[in-house]
Amino acid sequence: MARTEPERLPDSIDYGKLAKEIVDYVNKNFEDVGSNFAEEALRMHYGVSEKKNIKGSATWEEEKMLRNEQIEFFRLPMPRSEDDKNN
Repeated sequence: MARTEPERLPDSIDYGKLAKEIVDYVNKNFEDVGSNFAEEALRMHYGVSEKKNIKGSATWEEEKMLRNEQIEFFRLPMPRSEDDKNN
């Protein structure tokens, strides 16, 4: 029986390209709720609004409250958009 070689991983990873792909995916597939992130996460958690992918910002206190409510989220640093850079 012939033995097959395992699939090789790339010799190097283009982290810039990978980061751009992640940012593009998030921008296409997540609704930007801005500074209302914690409020919207709570609304979805308690069934007040439909569950969906969201992105936005939260204060440290809001993040602490979300953890206390056992709402899962993660922080992902996003580059500033061109509009943000011009303001």
